[in-house]
Amino acid sequence: MEDKSLKEIITKSGGYFFLRILGFFFSYLFAYIITHKLGKDVYGLVTLAFSFLMILSVISRFGLDINLMRIISQKGLHANKKTYIKSIITSTIIGLCLAVIVYCSANVISNKIFKKPEFESYLEWVAFTIPIWSIILINSSIFRGLKLNFLYAFFNSFGRFFFSALILILFLFGFKSDNPHYAIIAHFLGLVLLLIGSFVFIVKYFKTKPSVKPTKESTFYSFLRTSTPMFMSTSIIILLAWLDKMFLGYFTNEDDIAIYDISIRIAALIGFTLEALNSILIPKISEAFGKNDFERMQKEITFSAKLNFYISSVLFIVILCFSKFILNIFSNEFIIGQTVLVICCFGQLINSFSGPVGNILQMTGHHKLFTKIMAVALFINICLNIILIKLYGMEGAAIAMVVSLVFWNFTSSFYIYKKLRIKSFYLPFIK
Repeated sequence: MEDKSLKEIITKSGGYFFLRILGFFFSYLFAYIITHKLGKDVYGLVTLAFSFLMILSVISRFGLDINLMRIISQKGLHANKKTYIKSIITSTIIGLCLAVIVYCSANVISNKIFKKPEFESYLEWVAFTIPIWSIILINSSIFRGLKLNFLYAFFNSFGRFFFSALILILFLFGFKSDNPHYAIIAHFLGLVLLLIGSFVFIVKYFKTKPSVKPTKESTFYSFLRTSTPMFMSTSIIILLAWLDKMFLGYFTNEDDIAIYDISIRIAALIGFTLEALNSILIPKISEAFGKNDFERMQKEITFSAKLNFYISSVLFIVILCFSKFILNIFSNEFIIGQTVLVICCFGQLINSFSGPVGNILQMTGHHKLFTKIMAVALFINICLNIILIKLYGMEGAAIAMVVSLVFWNFTSSFYIYKKLRIKSFYLPFIK
């Protein structure tokens, strides 16, 4: 802890971890209120709508958020002011176009594709959330690049369900009505508040004096070119995270989607430490790579991986031991998701142990290779989802997710070690 850089990883990732835990608490609260007050089927429809939001918002961002984080961590925000403004405008235009398309085709998607007429109104509400969420994520990536981890955690994860849950509580107890659309409306209004707040901090930061003399910005066209491969890899990651819910929506019913989503959310706790450490580690990797300091990079990655190994292992054991009890919190109907939870826990443990492989490849100029690895993983995931969901339902989707997860993590870890001579993982029995 005498090393200032390693100390910064602990202190700043610790703050992120705490806020992320609170964020998950409010996301569970949001899910709990919906399942108990509005019904399990409503939560399934809300989850399906969120799948559209997460996938289409990636298209709206077009990799701009990751690329902005990369260049801002190296040169600062003031040196890239025009690039930031043009990125916001570009994302807004793409997002609004997607919103109009989804809104106008909501009837066809709901009735013809998913055969769920009640899904139409949820899709209409989520349509115009696309540009809002996209801009929030771009702004949160700015905070991440500036190593303002508290703000990054607040706008990237905590704020979304914090505001959504509070507004939903106000709706349910204020209007004393169980309107099934309250959940998706509360989510929309919560993101509007979050968007306004993110711009308040961005404007405030622009008013400060730059710590270094601004350098000449590269053209926005060249910035877009480098954003494209990052957009591709990020798109695939989001597809891997949300496509299974769409397949479940197509092949099964709303109840299965709800149970599956809750199980995945619980298993995701295992990856908390990795996510928290990445929040500060990734800008450091980009900075170290810019200085060609691979020794520093390895030291920071090893320190983070070691810390992550022990905390994730404890969380894994705790969740497995109390899986039935945790699922029963939402209702005894969710206990049938115990097998899904166990499968997902093993997948999350492998993902956590592998380290920040995707971010390492993206921050070290190997984003094109990472895109190819993820494309293969996506192909595996789609094929397995189609085959296994028909055979095993929710459990089939979980198996498909874990197999693709293992593939891209192991492949990426192997390449990082062979090409960069960097070990992204930590195992006590392997030096």
